[in-house]
This record gives sequence, structure tokens and C-alpha cells, in this order.
Amino acid sequence: MAELPNDIVGALATLNRPDIDDDPAVATLTEKHDAVDLIVRRYQSAAAPMRKALRSAVQDQFFKLLEYAHWFAISAVRNNDPDEIVRGLAAIALENFGSDPRDSLVLLSLLAHSAAKLKMNVEAAFQTAADLATGKAATGIRGFLNRPLRDRSIKEMGYKEGKNQFGFTYVELN
Repeated sequence: MAELPNDIVGALATLNRPDIDDDPAVATLTEKHDAVDLIVRRYQSAAAPMRKALRSAVQDQFFKLLEYAHWFAISAVRNNDPDEIVRGLAAIALENFGSDPRDSLVLLSLLAHSAAKLKMNVEAAFQTAADLATGKAATGIRGFLNRPLRDRSIKEMGYKEGKNQFGFTYVELN
């Protein structure tokens, strides 16, 4: 397996710190986001052996990858930034449906909805993510767009569009 570069080892150390999920301080949230962002960006540009090593290295970080994808589904719309959709989808590919696959499907729904709002080619974005993925994640990402529109809607996944003090967001339905 490919050896992980020092910056990735450092990012993983940050994600494994005991306080990283318990401290609501902005500095800690930024550190977590930056660590995940570094790993996801490296994953996007890596050759297959490094992608395999990264998937193995983050196998216990799936909730942080899902958080990251969720944030980018929102942030992409706020910033009108299609690259954030692409990175969110790459996080799902890297997460490899490692948690409950339904969690990944919810995030795919939010990312697809945001991509459509940005008038992106949703199919092409999902295909790129599926090409980064393996196994069940690749199948899940490709299969998501084959679902009927109703079954992949944010409403079906328990969300609706909303606004808060920062702008666009997704709100869970009660």
C-alpha cells in the first residue's frame, strides 16, 4: 500500500484528537474542516494506490466526511461554487458508504439538489465521483441517479430548503 505523505498523517492526527468533535470553538471546527479538506483534495488527485491508502486511513472518520459533504451541499449554494459540490461528492466516494448507507444517500440527495440549483451537469458530477469510488460506494453513487426523481428528492430524504442568519441551508423535516 502507498505510504501516506506527512501532511496527510498530520491531518489524520488532527481528526483523531480527542477534542476535535467535542470543542465547538470556531478554531477547532476550522481545523477539522481543513484536515478533511486536505484529505479529500488529495484523494481527488491521487492515483489508485494512494486512493486505496487514503480510504484505509480514514475508515474510522466516516462521520467527519459526511459532515464535510453536508457542509458543502449548503456552502456551494451560498457561494455559487460548483467545486464545493465536486469535493462533497469526493468525500462520499472516500467515505465509501462506510457508515449506514442511508446516511450517504441523504448526502447524495442534498448534493444533487444543490448541484441542480447551480445548474451543474449533475450526472457528470456524480460520474466523476463514482469513478473515484470503489465497490458499494461506486455502485451507490451511480445507482442514485437511476432512482426516480421522487425517491431521490430532498423531501423524500427528510429535508427542505431553508434560510438562517448565514443564508441558504437545509432544514430537517419534523
